[in-house]
Amino acid sequence: MIALDTNVIWPLLADTQPTAFILTPILETYNADEGLVICAPVYAELLAGPGANIAILDASLARVGIIVDDVLPLELWREAGLAYRTYAARRIASGGGLPRRILADFIIGGPRASQGNRFDDLQPGRFYASVPVTIAYRTETRTAGNHDGCPLRMIRMTPYPDDRALLLVGETYNTADTYYTVRYLFPDPVIYVDKGDGQSVLACGDFEVPGASAHAHAGTVRGFQDYGVNDLPRDMPGYRQLAELALRVLREANVTQAVTTDTIPLTVADHLRASGIDLLCQPDVLIGPRAVKGPDEVAAIEAAQRSTEHAMGAAISLLAEAEVGGDGLLHDGGTVITSERLRAVIEAYLLEQGCSGEGTITASGPDGAQPHNVGHGPIRAGQPVIIDIFPRHKERRYYADMTRTVSKGAPHPEIARMYSLTEQALELALGLIRPGVNGRAVFEAVCRHYEDNGYATYLREGRMPEAGFIHGLGHGVGLEIHEAPLLSRRDETLREGQIITVEPGLYHPELGGVRIEDMVLVTVGGCRNLTDFPKTLVV
Repeated sequence: MIALDTNVIWPLLADTQPTAFILTPILETYNADEGLVICAPVYAELLAGPGANIAILDASLARVGIIVDDVLPLELWREAGLAYRTYAARRIASGGGLPRRILADFIIGGPRASQGNRFDDLQPGRFYASVPVTIAYRTETRTAGNHDGCPLRMIRMTPYPDDRALLLVGETYNTADTYYTVRYLFPDPVIYVDKGDGQSVLACGDFEVPGASAHAHAGTVRGFQDYGVNDLPRDMPGYRQLAELALRVLREANVTQAVTTDTIPLTVADHLRASGIDLLCQPDVLIGPRAVKGPDEVAAIEAAQRSTEHAMGAAISLLAEAEVGGDGLLHDGGTVITSERLRAVIEAYLLEQGCSGEGTITASGPDGAQPHNVGHGPIRAGQPVIIDIFPRHKERRYYADMTRTVSKGAPHPEIARMYSLTEQALELALGLIRPGVNGRAVFEAVCRHYEDNGYATYLREGRMPEAGFIHGLGHGVGLEIHEAPLLSRRDETLREGQIITVEPGLYHPELGGVRIEDMVLVTVGGCRNLTDFPKTLVV
């Protein structure tokens, strides 16, 4: 059987023709009797070629296996290909030449698919039609053989319920759903409407329009003046202006039913509903697409992770090189090292690396027995210090997350045992992570490991205990530090492309805590550890 994937398609691409018009010869190159298999986007693009004889092509395709995912039926792919073919023929007949409009424009199917504007690297050898979240294929030509970094149009399979349009309202520095969708930084609220027809609208302050038109991911960018912002009463509060502008954007787009997330201002939602808009709040409408990371997102998270490792190295070096005073406290040049100073060192390194850290944990001794205690006061020799760094890259906006536990000098024997068991727990969990695995099963495997060695967990207590393993095992990382999926008591199936932390730990109210955290990418055969930093207890 021959699998017609990107490794086969790419070498056959020409320099000047869009993909849709150069795939037909593939069926002549490969004998269908050998068992040729193609994916649905290729099927649609074959049909789209204006020079192809549909009858002959259908006869050839009858001998070809076509891989179709469970989101878009083959009939819709066929409809898309033929619609594109009609458009292409009309353009050529009018003297316009070969069209460069993207075939994705025709793969809309009502609410079943919406055109996104994310570009990622195509991974050779994969049938993207079988990926639940996205279908990806080439939209630009490249010289044959130049396969690296080819841009792709991602068609996000985000079904908006009941044929509703997606409505997002808010700034994008701290509103992950809105930034994920428009991919442009707005310090002030914007209004985004997507009806799933590839013609999304982004409304923003007028001075933002030039930059947003060039870089934001939206079909059309318009300024608020287009919606009559200057006609609103001068004494109208800003929050009421925003609500009225959202209503006007929806009405001009002929939208009467919309779905939004829980980040929309309540004043906007109230005004829309009072004005007759059927508005449904569905907080998880974008959680599924956001959970699976594309290569550009993975790269952004890895960039933040490298900065995290630099900062972690600086913090641990400060502890390792410290002098132990007669009072048992750590000193650096005559100054006592405190949790506060350790955090300041970390945050300074993060800033130099283009990241910002907030809430960094540098908890020593009993402070470390509380997982989210940031730590206060002097650090003593022989006490465990939990260092948990989770910065956001200031330009690329994605987070990273990493924890190490160290001790200046030998700690209490019980701490050493807790550390050894936690290293084992981490390796156990990493060996279980792969697509299709229930996150709860990974969490419970770590619980059983700890319980078999005498430590309390959720499994024994029926609730989180006060000591022992007292929190979940991990969480997704992306535009937010905590996002889907979780490794916890909840049933959540892991999927390829998700990035999750794995952070087992043990806590003793008098001695302190131990936690080790790596961040991994779920891959076809398991997971790839994105963390490149040693694990050493005694420094």
